[in-house]
Amino acid sequence: MSVAPLKKKNLAQILFGPDGDVAMDPIVQALTIASGLLMLGNIVVSPLLVDLAEVYNVSAVQMGLLITTYNAPTVLLVMFIGVMADRIGRKPLLVFGLFLFAISGTAIGGFSTFRATIVLRIFQGIGFACSTPIITAILGDMYDGAKEATAQGLRTSGNNFVSIVAPVLASVLIGISWRLPFVLFLSVLPLAIWIWEVVPSSPKEAGIPLSLYLKSMLKTLKDPQMLAVNFTVLFRFLCYFSFLTYISFIGKQNLGMSTFAVGLVIGGKSILSFLGSTQTGRASKKLHSAASAMIAFFLSGIGFFVIGLAPSVFSLILGSALFGIGDGFINPIQKSQINALSTKEVRGSAIAFSTGVGNLGKALAPGLMALVLSQFGIAAIFTFMGILSVASALLNIGLWIAMRGKTKRQS
Repeated sequence: MSVAPLKKKNLAQILFGPDGDVAMDPIVQALTIASGLLMLGNIVVSPLLVDLAEVYNVSAVQMGLLITTYNAPTVLLVMFIGVMADRIGRKPLLVFGLFLFAISGTAIGGFSTFRATIVLRIFQGIGFACSTPIITAILGDMYDGAKEATAQGLRTSGNNFVSIVAPVLASVLIGISWRLPFVLFLSVLPLAIWIWEVVPSSPKEAGIPLSLYLKSMLKTLKDPQMLAVNFTVLFRFLCYFSFLTYISFIGKQNLGMSTFAVGLVIGGKSILSFLGSTQTGRASKKLHSAASAMIAFFLSGIGFFVIGLAPSVFSLILGSALFGIGDGFINPIQKSQINALSTKEVRGSAIAFSTGVGNLGKALAPGLMALVLSQFGIAAIFTFMGILSVASALLNIGLWIAMRGKTKRQS
C-alpha cells in the first residue's frame, strides 16, 4: 500500500504556523502594512517633541497637545465610526481614513506655526480613528478560528516592527531637517490605493432598520462573554501604558540604570512582543483562544510580580521579557475574541467599542497608577499590574469554560 507523500510546508507556514499561508493573501498583506504604518502617527511625533518645541517656540506642556489632539478623535468618534462602518461598508471609510491620515500628516511639514499643526493633527487623528478598528474588523470578516488569529498576529507583528524601526528613522531624518520625518506619512497613500484595489466590498447593513441594528449591537455588547473580554482589554491597556510610563522611573531612580540601558530593556520587550505576535496562529491551532490568553496573561503577571516584589536590574530585565512575550500574544488574541463574539452585521461597532475601552485604559492609567505610587511606592505599581494581569487570566478561564460548555450543548 502506497503512502501519500507529506505535504510540503511553504515558508509562511514554517514561520507563522499551519495557517501561515494567510500571509500570502494580498488583502492580509495590504492591511498588515497599513496597520503598521498607522502606528507612525504617535511614534514619529513623540521622539521629536523637544525639537519641535524649539521650531514652534512653545513650552513642553503645549507640545503635549500634539499627542492629545491626535488621540482625542479616537476617543470621541470611535463608536460613531464603528456604526458607519457597519451601515455604509468598511472599505470606503477605511480608504478615506488612510488618505486623510497621510495627507494631513505630511502637510505638517509644510507649516511652521503651532496652531496649524494642531489643526492638522486633529484631522490626522480622525483619519487614524477611521482606519485602525476597520482593519481589525475586515480581518474578522475574512477569516475565523486559527486563520483569523494568524492574520491578527501578523497585523500586530507589523505594528510592533514599525514601533521598533520608526523612532530610529525619525531621529535620523530630523537631524537633516525637522520637516523630513513628516514625509514618512506619504507611505500610507499607496497603501490606500492598494487596499481599494484588492479589498472586496464589505457587508453593509443600511437596509436593516436602524432600531433593529441598534438592538442587535446592544445585545452583542451586553453579552457576558463580550463584557469579560472588554474588561481584559481595559486591564491590558492599563498595564501596557503604566509599564511604558514607570519603567524608566524604577530603572533610573531606584536601580541606577542609565537612560540607554532602560531603552534597551524597552526595545527588548518590543522585539519579544513582535516575535510572540507572529506565533499567535500556531498557538490558536493547538489551544482555545481563551486558553492562549490565559497563559499569556499569567506570563505577563509573573513578569510584573518579578519586578514589583523583588526590584533589581536582573528582575527588571526578566520581568520585561516575560511581559513582552505575553503581550505579543494577548493583543491579537483579544481582537480575535471580539470578532468571534460578534456577527458581521455589528462587528464594526464591537471592534470600535473595544477600541474605546482600550483608550479608556490609556486615560485612566496615569491617574490610577499615580494614586498607587503616592500610597505604596513605585514597586507597588508593578505588583498592582501583576494583580490586574492575573485577574485577566482568571476571566479567560471563565471564558474558556463557558465556550467549552456552549460547544458541548451545540454538539
